[in-house]
Amino acid sequence: MKPTYLILYHQCDKQQGSYIFMYVLQSKTLDEKNIDSVNCQSHLKDCFVTEDWLRSVLMPTLVKWCNDDQTNNSKLPPSHSLINQERYSILYHELKKKYGLHLAKIWPEVTDPQKFVYEDVAIATYLIVVWETERQQLGTSHKLQSFIDLGCGNGLLVHILSSEGYPGKGVDIKRRKIWDIYGGATCLEETTVTPNDQELVAGYDWILGNHSDELTPWIPIMAARSSYHTRYWVLPCCFFDLYSKFERRQSTQGQYHDYLGYVEQVARICGFDVEVDVMRIPSTKRVCHLGMRRLYQESNQQETLKNISNFVQSSETQSFNHEFAARPKDQKVRNCTKMDRNVQNEIVNKLTKHLLETVNLRKKGSGGNWNCGGSMPLNKAIELLDFSLTDMMKNECGGLQTLLRNHHQVFKVSKGCVSIRDWSDVDQSKHRKKGKPSGQICVKTKLCWFHMNHPDGCPRSANKCSFAHGKEDQQFISK
Repeated sequence: MKPTYLILYHQCDKQQGSYIFMYVLQSKTLDEKNIDSVNCQSHLKDCFVTEDWLRSVLMPTLVKWCNDDQTNNSKLPPSHSLINQERYSILYHELKKKYGLHLAKIWPEVTDPQKFVYEDVAIATYLIVVWETERQQLGTSHKLQSFIDLGCGNGLLVHILSSEGYPGKGVDIKRRKIWDIYGGATCLEETTVTPNDQELVAGYDWILGNHSDELTPWIPIMAARSSYHTRYWVLPCCFFDLYSKFERRQSTQGQYHDYLGYVEQVARICGFDVEVDVMRIPSTKRVCHLGMRRLYQESNQQETLKNISNFVQSSETQSFNHEFAARPKDQKVRNCTKMDRNVQNEIVNKLTKHLLETVNLRKKGSGGNWNCGGSMPLNKAIELLDFSLTDMMKNECGGLQTLLRNHHQVFKVSKGCVSIRDWSDVDQSKHRKKGKPSGQICVKTKLCWFHMNHPDGCPRSANKCSFAHGKEDQQFISK
């Protein structure tokens, strides 16, 4: 086992203040948790992190991560195991500076630019490094690879690759606002992609699937059917088989790893020697598959295509759906905002009642005490809810955490835990929405949940609260 460095608290007897030291895990198994100090040289002075936090929060979390790494990722390679990491690092910083900083500032979509912009910069960098190595191996350094990105979404990956000289295009069922920003040099097409449309992918060297949803398992099939020399790259995310939602096959492993195995199995049926790598991107689903080489000779292409057709037909027979179903252009909103209001209120009331059982008093602005309550992990919060309530949230993207974030006025979600938001001492300017001028008058359109529901009322007086203390306190902008 490789040494794993953990940070622990150490109090020096001779000097005041807290110091951080580097420690190394030396046990053969993580269960033993034997820790030895490497040296006594301070790495960070005047640290305000408490000893209790380091012991009760940081240490168990690090051990859990290490255990998870052994149990869940034991069959996965280290990140970027297939590429030159030094070349990646240099190129990533170049592309981040060239595209990332500018696009993050002007990002017109509702999605988080800090995630999506830099994720696509990282993916583009990875692919370029893969393609550079491929050209060296094939002796075709003068000819850049062509590509088509199926389900390209915001089109940023296509834009970066095209701007770097790689000929290609992206297709998606729905046009995005940011497409207009890229300019005519970036080829993006609004169209429905069906797996049998081989003309769409014909002639391209690479087929890309960046969070391609229901198209993901089809991409190796489309690549194999396109030509013997067509390659592919996919980043599996949402769980789909060829005709419907993916159903777990192995109960001994998580759904994500089970799905990765399924997508790899499809690719091997298509004759690909699948290579697996782990991306360095801000996402929980970072495993990608590359099909660059075949397990058969080109003379056996027709036999392989026949095997693929038999597999597709068998999958169709076993599925309730006998046709591929592309995503609808206008998808139903599934972020907990459309849940029945009474159901939402029931969940909010159950959680707040439990949190308030812990007494944590604060001073109210109008005088008296106000109970801020305790905190609990999200997995414990879910256990408080009836199965009927959790079933309703299964179809909602994000589930309970999304619902809690939607109730920002009531709850604070941080580091996997939920607590009641403490408004007793809050600088409202810190919570001002982006782009809202500081001098703009606050108009109270929403009722204060605390004034209406908390046993101690609202910790702020009516004139200082951002929400209305009763309907008589509501203010609306007249049109």
